[in-house]
Amino acid sequence: MKKKYGAWEVDECYASLGNVTIPIKLSDDGIFGEGVHGNFTIAHRHAVAGVCLWDTTWGVVFTTGGVRSIALPLDRERVEDRIRTRGFEVSAVIFPTELTAYHRKLITFVADTVAQTQPEKLLFHIPHHEYLVYICNLEALIGKNIVGAEQILADLVEKVKAYFFQEMKRVDFDRYEFISPMNVGAITTEESYLFPYLYPEKFGATASSLFAIEDLVEVKITMLAEQMRGHKIPVRFCVMDVPHPYMTFSKKGVGHRKDVVTVSLS
Repeated sequence: MKKKYGAWEVDECYASLGNVTIPIKLSDDGIFGEGVHGNFTIAHRHAVAGVCLWDTTWGVVFTTGGVRSIALPLDRERVEDRIRTRGFEVSAVIFPTELTAYHRKLITFVADTVAQTQPEKLLFHIPHHEYLVYICNLEALIGKNIVGAEQILADLVEKVKAYFFQEMKRVDFDRYEFISPMNVGAITTEESYLFPYLYPEKFGATASSLFAIEDLVEVKITMLAEQMRGHKIPVRFCVMDVPHPYMTFSKKGVGHRKDVVTVSLS
């Protein structure tokens, strides 16, 4: 029986999205499964990977008492609609403060993959700049300053980096570089995630030398790069768990958890 994994449907053998079907190999390395999309060869020697920061626990509290996640684009659109067209007001913002199973499983998969494939360079994207944009956009939307938000974000970025360093040391891999697409030409956050695949030369790679190490959900980014510029980027992907650990948000008691902080707005 297929189960939802973001926009994908997965079972023990396949992942499918529209007319795309990809085989999955079950894993005993702490994740549900993994696979390869595209033709991977020894010519693919530059790896691109990245990780999101705040999961779907990141949300707003309305003055009505309702809590809504703002981690995903569709979530943010729905919250914006409530505020702009229905007059809802935000009384607080909830921020995750600790690494989750999502961060650990994905970074560990990246480490295991570079240990196996031994690329010349791993280009790793921690979207600090992008999440600063999200904060600014949220403040503009609600018309209030979120005190301490940038520091909360910076603290989580440091925790992500620490776990990344730990995993790279575990597999004895040091040929990595942190990239920031918004510092080399990407204009919007949406463009930023796609940017390394559209303009690999900005990062010392080429379209023919690049491969991706991604969560299955993000395979759609390389598909979009192929549609836009014809770049066929092979992907080594993982299915971390079912349901997706990034998307297992529960509103119940979220404001009282020890791994979040709630910033009240005046």
